[in-house]
Amino acid sequence: MVQCPACGNMIRTEAKICPFCGTAVDKYKGPEVEISQVLMGASKKEAAEELTNHGFLDDSVPEMNQGFMSDTRSETNPGFMDNMEPEMNSEFLGEAGSDREQGFMDETDSEGEQEFMDETDPERNQDSMYGPEYSKDPSPKRRRARGTFHVSAKEKKRIRRRNIAIVSIIGILLVGVLTTIFVLSSRKPTVELLPYITVKTSGYDSIGQATANFDYDQACADYSKKIKNIDQMLSECVHFELDHTENLKNGDEIILRWQCDDERAKKTYGCILEYTTLKVTVEDLDEVESFDAFEGVKVTFEGINGHGSASYDAKNNKYVKDMDLYFTFDKSKDLSNGDVITLWINDFKEKDTTEFLERYGKVPSPLSKEFTVEGLQSYVTSGDELSDEVLKQMKDKAEKYYDSHLSEEFTSEGEEFKEINYLGYYLLHAKKPEEQTPVNKIYLVYKARVLNTAAPYHQENVIYWFMRFKELRVSDQGEIDVDLDDYYTVENTFSVKLGAAASWYYHGYETLDALYEEVVADQSDDYAHEETVKDDGKGPSDVEKDEEATTEDASTEEQNATTESDDPASRSTSEEEGIIFSDSSSRYLTESEISSLSDEEIRSATNEIFARAGYIFKDTGIGDFYKKYSWYHPTTPADQFDMDQLNEYEVANVVLLQKVRDSRH
Repeated sequence: MVQCPACGNMIRTEAKICPFCGTAVDKYKGPEVEISQVLMGASKKEAAEELTNHGFLDDSVPEMNQGFMSDTRSETNPGFMDNMEPEMNSEFLGEAGSDREQGFMDETDSEGEQEFMDETDPERNQDSMYGPEYSKDPSPKRRRARGTFHVSAKEKKRIRRRNIAIVSIIGILLVGVLTTIFVLSSRKPTVELLPYITVKTSGYDSIGQATANFDYDQACADYSKKIKNIDQMLSECVHFELDHTENLKNGDEIILRWQCDDERAKKTYGCILEYTTLKVTVEDLDEVESFDAFEGVKVTFEGINGHGSASYDAKNNKYVKDMDLYFTFDKSKDLSNGDVITLWINDFKEKDTTEFLERYGKVPSPLSKEFTVEGLQSYVTSGDELSDEVLKQMKDKAEKYYDSHLSEEFTSEGEEFKEINYLGYYLLHAKKPEEQTPVNKIYLVYKARVLNTAAPYHQENVIYWFMRFKELRVSDQGEIDVDLDDYYTVENTFSVKLGAAASWYYHGYETLDALYEEVVADQSDDYAHEETVKDDGKGPSDVEKDEEATTEDASTEEQNATTESDDPASRSTSEEEGIIFSDSSSRYLTESEISSLSDEEIRSATNEIFARAGYIFKDTGIGDFYKKYSWYHPTTPADQFDMDQLNEYEVANVVLLQKVRDSRH
C-alpha cells in the first residue's frame, strides 16, 4: 500500500491515479509499508517521523505534509486530521467531536461500517488492505487507522447513484433481451417464395414458349423444421401464372403473378408468405426460317352486299402441296363491302406452329392475313340505276325471242303480223328482301299488232306481251349485272273470234290493264314498283270496206256457209277448236313453244295425245270433253293402256310436255 500525496488516503501500490481524488501518484510513491506499522500507538509527531522515514511524507513537498499532518492538535483532531482540512474533518468527525474520538465511524452509521469493515465478517477483515493483524485488532487506535481509508458521504452517494444506474441499465437491457426473445419466439415464420421459382423460355423466336416451375422439394427441405406440413401448405396456398406463354419473341416481357392464399397460410399453417411480381425478358430464342404462305393466294368476293361470300384460290401457291397447307376464313358468309376478314393458315389460330416447325424446319410468317371485302353487288331498287346499255340488251333479247317464236303463231290463213313496239317497263323490288325471292323483277312490256281477215271481216287486233328478267344487281362501281338467259314470258292466252267463220289464239293479253293486273297488282303485297309504260292509245280498229268488197264478202260468206255444212274438212276445222296442238301426233314439238303454255294448257296438250290413241280417261269430265270430237274413239281403259300404243312423235312430245311443266315447280 502507498499513500496518496494529495488526499492522504492509502491506495494500492500498482495504482497510477488515486481513486479518491484523481491525482497522478506515480512520482510521489514511497516505499510500500504496512500502515499498521506506521500509525499504531504513535503520537502525531512520532507518526509523522515514521511516515517520513518510510517515505510517506516528503520534506520536499510541504503541501503534502500540511495536508496530512498539522502541528495543532485538539480533542477532535487526534493527529489524523489537519485543522487546515475542515471538509475532511467534517467528513469523518461530527461537531461533537467526542462522540467520534473513539473511531472515525459513527455508531449510527451502520451502512458505512458494513461497507468498509464489518467486524462480524472475519473473511472480509482478513482481506482488508490494512493487513490481517490490524483487522483482527479491535482496539480504538486500529479502528482509527481504518478510518484513514473511509469514503466520504458525498462519494458514497455518488457510488450509490452509479450502482443504481448500472443496475437500471442492466435491468433495461435484460427487459429488452427478454422482449426480443419473446417477440422472436412468438413471430410467425416467413416463407420467401422467389428463391424457389424459375421461369424458362424455349423454342424459336416469334413462336417461343415460357414455363414457370416451383421447386417444392427444396422449399420443403428448407422449412420443414419451422412449419408443420410445409408440403401441404405449399400445395394448397402457393399458386402462380404467366401472362404470356406462347408465340414469344426475343425482347418480349413476360410477367409472373402470384395467386397465393395468404389468409389460409397464416391461419391454418401459421406462416407468412413473402413474394413479389416477377418480370422476365425473353431472350436466347433460336432464330427461325420463315416463308410467305400467302404467296400466290387469291381471295375473291361475290354475291350481294350484306349477303356476300368469300373464297380463295391457292392453286398457284407452291407450298400448299409440299407442306400440306390449307386456309380457313374466320368469316366467309353474310359479308358486306368494307368488312375486314382474316384468312388463317391451317389451324394455327387455335394452336402454335411447333409441330409444323419440327416437321418442316421452317414456319409460315405471317400466320394470317386480313382482307377487306369489296366489289359486292347490291340489288337494283330504282330505274335510275339502270343504264341505257343494259336496257338495250334486255330489249334486244325480248324482241328476238318474239320474232323467232311468237311470229310462228301468225301463219294461219287470214292473219298477218304487222309490228311490235316497246312501251316501257315495270320494275318490282321486294319490300322485305331478306324474305322474298327474287328480290327484284323487271317486266319489259310490248304491244304487237296483227291483221285478221276472214270474209266478210277485216280487223286489226292488239296483243300486249312482256318478257321478265330478275335479280338485277349493281356493283359498287355502278355496273349492272343481269342474266339475259334467265327470263320468263307470257303464259296467258286469249282468243280473237271473227263471227262463226274463224277464231285465233294468241299468247298475251287483250288489254294493258289485264297485263298490269297480273304482273303488278297481284304482287303488290310483296313488291313495290315503279313504271315507265306508256300506251300509244290505239286499240283494235276496223278497216273500211268499199261497196264492192262488201258485196264480195257477202257472197263469199254465203258460199262458205254452204260449204261448211257440206264439207267434212270444214267441220273438222271447227271440231279442232279447243285443241292445243292438232299435229302433235305427226311432228316433234319444241320446248320454246311449250314454255309459252300455261300449266293447264300443257295438261290439255298431253291429254289430247292420249285421246287420239283411244285412252279411256278415269275423269269422266275429260272423257266427255273429247267425245264431241269425231276422231276420239275410246277403246283402252287406263289400267290397260301401254305407252307402246303411242308413236315416236307422241312419246317424245309427252315427255317434253311433262319436263317443261315439272321445271316450273
